[in-house]
Amino acid sequence: MVQETRLWNDEKKRTEGMRSKENANDYRYFPEPDLPPYCPTKEFLAQIDAAQVELPWVRKKRFIDEYGLNEDGAEFLTEEKDKADFFEAAIKGGISVANAASWMRGEVAKDLNKAKKSLCDSFLTVEKFVTVIKLLEAEKINAQAAKKVMDIIINEDADPMQVIEKNNLMQTADSGEVEAMVDKLLADNAKVVAQIKGGDQKPVGFLIGQLMKVSGGKADPKKARELILNKISQLG
Repeated sequence: MVQETRLWNDEKKRTEGMRSKENANDYRYFPEPDLPPYCPTKEFLAQIDAAQVELPWVRKKRFIDEYGLNEDGAEFLTEEKDKADFFEAAIKGGISVANAASWMRGEVAKDLNKAKKSLCDSFLTVEKFVTVIKLLEAEKINAQAAKKVMDIIINEDADPMQVIEKNNLMQTADSGEVEAMVDKLLADNAKVVAQIKGGDQKPVGFLIGQLMKVSGGKADPKKARELILNKISQLG
């Protein structure tokens, strides 16, 4: 190894040799008389290795390789240790990687920003987050309800299930009740139905919105769309 002073070339983004000296003493490498030599034991070095934490860029690469996240998603989730720990704990809690990542990057980040809080400063715990996402994945609540619950439990020390019950957000399991609502909507919106039958799909969104309104947000939007289109296709 050449003993030399090196400089940084910003244009080439690399170091380059600037000047060399024949002897190490020219650099004034002298032993410190007040500091005796120290030889660490293998046990000590093993303890140090065990205490090392996973570096951010190493964790980012692992998130990409292990969880299939894209570059932006992995970057967002590993920019803070608490956030990365929260994400992995949520995965271990039994929710999908896709939902954990998308909700943390989307709704949770938005609500935290609105409340001017960090994840640690909020009332959101891994357990509460997992509870909401599991209910969403089981189609017991819809995305609209999940967003409302998430906003509340970030800002208040509240139990997700109690919030859902208090606000009557659980999706209705009564298909007959939803079907009756759809029948009434179609009857009250004959012009909209005619547009859809004519090939214009845009008004379907209007009917779904109306159904969500009359059902108090308890209908499943995906199933509602299927039901509406199926009903319209059966009309003469």
